[in-house]
Amino acid sequence: MTSNSTDNILSIKDIRVTFGDGANENKAVDGVSLNIERGTTLGLVGESGCGKSTLARAVIRTQNIRSGQILFDGQDFGSLRGDALRRARRGIQMVFQDPYSSLNPRMAVRDIIADPLRNNSDLSRGEMAAKVEKLLDQVGLPARALNAYPHELSGGQRQRVGIARALALDPALVICDEAISALDVSIQAQIVNLLQDLQDEFNLTYLFIAHDIAVVRHFSDRIAVMYLGKIVEEGPALELCSSPEHPYTQALISAVPVPDPRLERERRKTATLIKGDISIRAEEGCKFAPRCQMREKVKQELAIDCAATEPRSGIVRPGHTSACHLMAAQVEA
Repeated sequence: MTSNSTDNILSIKDIRVTFGDGANENKAVDGVSLNIERGTTLGLVGESGCGKSTLARAVIRTQNIRSGQILFDGQDFGSLRGDALRRARRGIQMVFQDPYSSLNPRMAVRDIIADPLRNNSDLSRGEMAAKVEKLLDQVGLPARALNAYPHELSGGQRQRVGIARALALDPALVICDEAISALDVSIQAQIVNLLQDLQDEFNLTYLFIAHDIAVVRHFSDRIAVMYLGKIVEEGPALELCSSPEHPYTQALISAVPVPDPRLERERRKTATLIKGDISIRAEEGCKFAPRCQMREKVKQELAIDCAATEPRSGIVRPGHTSACHLMAAQVEA
């Protein structure tokens, strides 16, 4: 999961995606900036509805952006049109959440995997067939699966087909959009291990989107935490999970169960809890304020109303940022 290279294969700069207008405007992605180094994994974590998938669709240009810039492999990806966009898009592929609905039920596995090659390569029929067979082997499926249809496969097998299809065009960046959330827990581990093996073999870069921070911690080099369209914390995976700075990140980590019941009971006594769901939001200021248990502390100690004053993202430690008034006060002190 590491790379000797320090260049960014993807740079997202102040991306904004909105739906509706006026009083009904929904800021699905609100000024997000992220960098992903070549050969590494950036985990993007947050509750359902926080804008993770919308950001992914904006990156691959299936969702229009209101403003901002997308640089892919040094190229202004957001400005490309027509054939230029089609060629550049080969370098970014997606693995989707539902391994059944993302596969054409009327196509056999060999045709599903070969479909990107037919539309985007000059391979002969024989070369195409050989590559499909090799891809099937690389994702851990037997040759007999070539003639199977999606309904004849298990969920884990279908997701392996989706991964093989994503790798068909030799992409540099693979976006995994909740790629394991629809699978059984035991199968999730198998797919994560497969993705790691493929990353090592092909020097792949991943944007790994999930709502389970425990899985993201295991798989990622860096983690970005998203809440209602904004990145509230970002840093090295192990550091962010062991020393979270933002109350929302703390709450996400507190929600991860501990296997030992005795330790779990003790942990819950000091766990960071949040009330309500993501539909509760502030009109101004920090979007997390209505659900944050630290809001009163900020008001008493810093005389700041979190719901009225938006915190700026600041550097906590080298390579680690957080957007919280408490963090800003501690850094200044």
